[in-house]
Amino acid sequence: MHSFAIVNVFFKIFFQSLRLSFEELRSSKLRSFLSLTGITIGILCVISVRTAVNSLERNIKDSFDTFGGDILYVQKWPIIFSDDYPWWRFYNRPQVSQKEMEMVSDRLKLAQAKALVSFNGGKTAKYEDRVAEKVTLTGATYQYDHIKDMEFSQGRYFTQAEADNPTYVCLVGSGVAETLFQGR
Repeated sequence: MHSFAIVNVFFKIFFQSLRLSFEELRSSKLRSFLSLTGITIGILCVISVRTAVNSLERNIKDSFDTFGGDILYVQKWPIIFSDDYPWWRFYNRPQVSQKEMEMVSDRLKLAQAKALVSFNGGKTAKYEDRVAEKVTLTGATYQYDHIKDMEFSQGRYFTQAEADNPTYVCLVGSGVAETLFQGR
């Protein structure tokens, strides 16, 4: 019986408080309206700022993900070019070599993959009487496929044995393949 009395008192106090709140709202309509308007504006501001921050964070993450969020690049030239690009600052920097990649690899104990990559753009590829212009050549060591996702419609990625031996291996992009090897 004791717990029933406590519950009864609780509901009596709750409903009395609710009745007093509605009476106060009814008697002070302007103050109630202004309070509710202020709370609503405050909540909307907090939600707007939070949405803007989340959007900005997502855009920054997405822009870094194009480079690979967990990839370290060491190279002669900067990745981002601008209109007033000071190329003379980077011209005398040495090219990254296989030996330097191996030195960095020895120090990066937790790295899952390491690759040396060289890009050379604006080249012309020829096969018999067909020509593909403005081709970008990418020279890469064996683990490059762990760093850059590649899909193959035909063929395969080169093997470690092919990389270790002086064999000529070439992966051809679909656009170049369609231009040079039409119908094959």
